[in-house]
Amino acid sequence: MPNDDYMPSLIIEDTRLILKNFEGRAGEYNQEGNRNFGVLLTPEQAEQAERDGWRVRYLNPRNPDEGDEPQAWIKCNVAWRYRDGRPAKRPPRIVMITPRGKSPVEERSVKILDWADIEKVDITMRPFKNREGLANGYLQTLYVTVRPDDFEEKYYDIPDIDAVAEMDDEDFE
Repeated sequence: MPNDDYMPSLIIEDTRLILKNFEGRAGEYNQEGNRNFGVLLTPEQAEQAERDGWRVRYLNPRNPDEGDEPQAWIKCNVAWRYRDGRPAKRPPRIVMITPRGKSPVEERSVKILDWADIEKVDITMRPFKNREGLANGYLQTLYVTVRPDDFEEKYYDIPDIDAVAEMDDEDFE
């Protein structure tokens, strides 16, 4: 017997993020500790997501007189823990990609993404239906491609201070 409540995860490639709050800062529209961000959708993605039961929101157009259209987006929550503080059974997986390679981003360091110069993201969100029966997104997987800093290449070979402290005396001979 099919489950009418079943919704598959939403996978979006090569998109951008808005309203980033990986740190979980309190604000006008956010309670302290709630980590979330917005995922931009193309008109086609928005139409399909709405048909599938996702809660799609729209930003007002910047220049409606010039033909700008509202921008579709979905809010994505980031939860490593349940509200009672217990670790989540399925925590999100976040991977940051730079010209030097890829590295996992953990809960304690995820706030760096709030200020990172993000080029694009690939994301998978799990649905969670709200009271209205529409699905809100919860982060499952996020691959974040970060634009390199202008000086990253120049200073890459200089070891970090923590790495120097761990070196043996033989490393300096």
